[in-house]
Amino acid sequence: MFEQFQTNLRILRDRKKLSIYKLSKEVDISKNCLRAMQYGFSEHKASQLIKLCDYFQIKDIREFLTKEIA
Repeated sequence: MFEQFQTNLRILRDRKKLSIYKLSKEVDISKNCLRAMQYGFSEHKASQLIKLCDYFQIKDIREFLTKEIA
């Protein structure tokens, strides 16, 4: 549904040189859940999206979900 989110999550992880495992520890979301989110295998919970937005300092969840992050 939110293909741009998947791309954005990968880009943001790459920029900070974070593995899914390391990011999962940083934001307190299981690595399996993050992997499923990044590859589009699961729906995104609002609480998880908020944690990711806070970590990556994204103010608008809609941007994370639908717009390319430059």
